[in-house]
Amino acid sequence: PYTNLTDLFVRPSEFEDHLQVLTAAGCEFLFAGEYGTTEGRSIILTFDDGYEDNYTEMFPILKKYGARATVFMITANINAPGYLTEDMIREMADSGLVRFESHTVTHPTLTSLSREGLQEQFAGSANRLYELTERYPTAICYPGGTGNDFVIGEATRYYTFGYTTVNSANTSGCNPLAIPRVRVSRGMSGAAVMSKLGW
Repeated sequence: PYTNLTDLFVRPSEFEDHLQVLTAAGCEFLFAGEYGTTEGRSIILTFDDGYEDNYTEMFPILKKYGARATVFMITANINAPGYLTEDMIREMADSGLVRFESHTVTHPTLTSLSREGLQEQFAGSANRLYELTERYPTAICYPGGTGNDFVIGEATRYYTFGYTTVNSANTSGCNPLAIPRVRVSRGMSGAAVMSKLGW
């Protein structure tokens, strides 16, 4: 773990167990910008902030299973100690297994910002990610899960999808700019993940 929020950091062995179980269940791995109804089981793997271990630990496991994942990157932290570097981001994006979406520039509490402040966070993040990956992000994860009608309204100017920290596997009929996610915690087995998904 890079912070004291150890519950948010799954062990690499646990992540591999998750992928083994999900793959065996016939899951299709989608990117955050591909959210939608599918014929069979599908899942979107998301990782927030852009820690260096996304490259050193997660990326090799994704390659082993051919799985795809989304990293919501805090763009001001690119090249900072403990975070992904520009070269890592380019390599991961070029692999076709990882897409980088917005987690804003500096990870502020969005509900405290003015329209201009939100625009700086959204546009600044989008432009930086485009500079590195040659694609504009189409999804955002709201820092800390904070969002209200004003924030979401501004987000629609830049993104098609928005992800929250509401912990639910039921996304049926949800606002595509306020999609809940299932929190996978440290210590959870692949079977526990399947149970939490209701599968």
